[in-house]
Amino acid sequence: MPDDKLILDDVHDHEAAQPDRVYLTGGAGHLDEALRPRLGEAAVRAEATRSLAALLDEVNGQLVDDERLRMLVVAREPWSMENGRLTPTMKIKQARIESGVADRVERWSAQAGPVAWG
Repeated sequence: MPDDKLILDDVHDHEAAQPDRVYLTGGAGHLDEALRPRLGEAAVRAEATRSLAALLDEVNGQLVDDERLRMLVVAREPWSMENGRLTPTMKIKQARIESGVADRVERWSAQAGPVAWG
């Protein structure tokens, strides 16, 4: 499964990814948190997008067709216990995350590129 290959926000015990859903990266897995304040800079965002697209290609190359992810979505803020997106045992609160982005999923799904910015 994709979640075995892609560690999101250093959380190892999260719900199994499903290819028909849009998943979010919280930022710490492969996007250095030091870059977050600079993501408004075109060159920084372009390099982060290239890096994440390469990661997606690498992960998808290890998966069978029906497990492959169509895109990565970078969350606006890291997932944490403080913002209610992680439990005290560091498990992802999937329903909370999905309800918080429900109004944007259709737009992300219509996007052509491999990386969307939350």
